[in-house]
Amino acid sequence: DIRRAKSLDVKPTIRFAEDTAFTPSRMPPTPELEIASQTVDEDLKDLSENLDEVTVNDTLKVIFVGMAMAGKTSMIKRLIEGENAVVPKRDERTVGVDIYEWNPKDDKRFEHIDSRIDFQDKELEELCGEVDVKFSVWDFAGQHVYHATHELFFSPRALYVLVWDMGATNPATKVRKQDLETQLGAFSLNYDSDDDSDDDDDFTMEEEIIRAERALKRDIDDKIQFWVDCIQSSAPGAAILPVASFNDLFESNPQEAKRRCNFLKQRLLDHEARRIQGIKERLNTYVEENKANDDAALRLRKLLCPYTRPKLIFGKTEDDAIIRVSGTKYTGFAELTERIINIATGRERAQHPYPIFRGHVGARIPRMRLEVREAVRRMRDRFKLVEW
Repeated sequence: DIRRAKSLDVKPTIRFAEDTAFTPSRMPPTPELEIASQTVDEDLKDLSENLDEVTVNDTLKVIFVGMAMAGKTSMIKRLIEGENAVVPKRDERTVGVDIYEWNPKDDKRFEHIDSRIDFQDKELEELCGEVDVKFSVWDFAGQHVYHATHELFFSPRALYVLVWDMGATNPATKVRKQDLETQLGAFSLNYDSDDDSDDDDDFTMEEEIIRAERALKRDIDDKIQFWVDCIQSSAPGAAILPVASFNDLFESNPQEAKRRCNFLKQRLLDHEARRIQGIKERLNTYVEENKANDDAALRLRKLLCPYTRPKLIFGKTEDDAIIRVSGTKYTGFAELTERIINIATGRERAQHPYPIFRGHVGARIPRMRLEVREAVRRMRDRFKLVEW
């Protein structure tokens, strides 16, 4: 009926079960809708009068990801609230996603850190003056049941802090020193008198070291490489900052903690090199078969673009390749804060020619976007929201 009415250039009339009719174009607006519309118009008018001439983006989204019980929430609490922060207990796990606002400029602990945005546009810098960076911190639950929904909130213009426990909670990564006397019991004296005992001990220990090394590789692949692949599939080219937790468990052996962090760095770089080599080989196959312009070949070319590869951020030396923190001992948080701020402001580029968040942090925001954002914020105070 509606299609026929349109063909006859007649306004359609919709009939309901009560046989009451109304014409959509002639419906009088409800009083509630008129009030809401007038209020929004007034808000936009007030906003356009009070807005500064130039407004830039000063907030970076920082997403903490990692497996369950890796210490993400404790790390965030210590980072934002300091040493006296109330950290969750072992059985108090994050459910879904928690969001925090963090302004390091307001924290006296980090007064020595320069949080001013390093503008690339000098004209914009003269208009805005000094602008300090702020953060929106997202804490994602590490349980497997939440992994599928996390990717809905991943975005390319965010810094991903990937938390690893250095395998401290995985007993298989530790080298078990065997007590030969306990193993051999009454025969220990006879065994010790054997000339080949030292060689057997060395061989057994070498096998144990190899086994622990393999377990560490699996731990990295399961807990870290898994998240790198998830982030890359949802936000190609995203910046990823690996951070090690539970550093207090290696207090008696800091060299082992440093070795594991450097091992993680090399493992991630080797995996990325293998991934790039595999893409190149697949692309060469298409070229040899005269299919260089196929959709699959074009997708492979996009994957090889440096801007779509994950930006893994490491320190310059072996000692600071990966920042190690301890929520229990409250160590490493000054270094972590400085690293995050320098990445956000553009002072640390991680071997990239341009600041990682160039065009995002410190970029000019169009006035219309500010008006829409402010109108939504004000409407949110008046209208009810349903939380689920």
